[in-house]
Amino acid sequence: NKQPTQAKPPGSGSGSSPPKSRESDPKRHAAKEQIKEFKRIYEQDKTSLFNAIQYAEAMRMWSQTYFDGGSFDKDAIQVFHEIIAQINHGREQSKINGIPTDVSADGSQNVPKELRTSYQEKSLDGLLCAIWTSLGKLYFMANLFEPSEQAYTSCLDVEPLYLDALNARGSTRIVLGKYSEAAQDFAKVITKDEEHLFSDAFSGMVRILEADESAVPFGWDFVLSRLESLIPQFESTLEGQTDPRYISALSTPMRRYHHALFVYNERKTKDYDAA
Repeated sequence: NKQPTQAKPPGSGSGSSPPKSRESDPKRHAAKEQIKEFKRIYEQDKTSLFNAIQYAEAMRMWSQTYFDGGSFDKDAIQVFHEIIAQINHGREQSKINGIPTDVSADGSQNVPKELRTSYQEKSLDGLLCAIWTSLGKLYFMANLFEPSEQAYTSCLDVEPLYLDALNARGSTRIVLGKYSEAAQDFAKVITKDEEHLFSDAFSGMVRILEADESAVPFGWDFVLSRLESLIPQFESTLEGQTDPRYISALSTPMRRYHHALFVYNERKTKDYDAA
């Protein structure tokens, strides 16, 4: 009697090639090699603040890009805490010597405006805020939501209007079910974000309104009143643009604004034509 034919595993048929290993991905390999190099530089001189930041941020970006169970998370968290201790020591010494800690390299005293400033040019306060925020994002990626919230709060204790931390804390608080607190964070971001860097704050607010509208005392009106002016403003700016990078940069917030309106019309008012 002829034995039944055994099924072949996927990819083992004639003419097929074996599945490609993730390790053979050149970008992934290059990122891992870069982390190794940054680690070598960091270990040569652990007193260098910016060597440590370079190493920690490379590990954080790995976590954000490659979801492999957090292979570098433990080391990154440790290095971030070392950096924070070093910055806090510098701040304490500056205060003892009567030197302000919120002055950036260009002489300005405006920590909230340091979001897009390089690490080397930030004030000590701005640098501390940036590192606490990066640590919060790393904790979030590792599903450590309570430590993530606390890291953002530590930044905001230094500068209450550091919008990157406020926005990220709002997202973390949604996961923790703290809808009222999250709504307050997003409301502050939406109100203070003059450069429109955090359009996802609208998405966060909409998520809260969908989940528990009572958590937002000012309700949908707060979102709608701002979208009424923002959407025409962005449409006017987009008109006539030809640079693909500029169009892409403007299109991302536009999609978020229109999605907020879509959710309102589809789920709140049931106006499907408007949706």
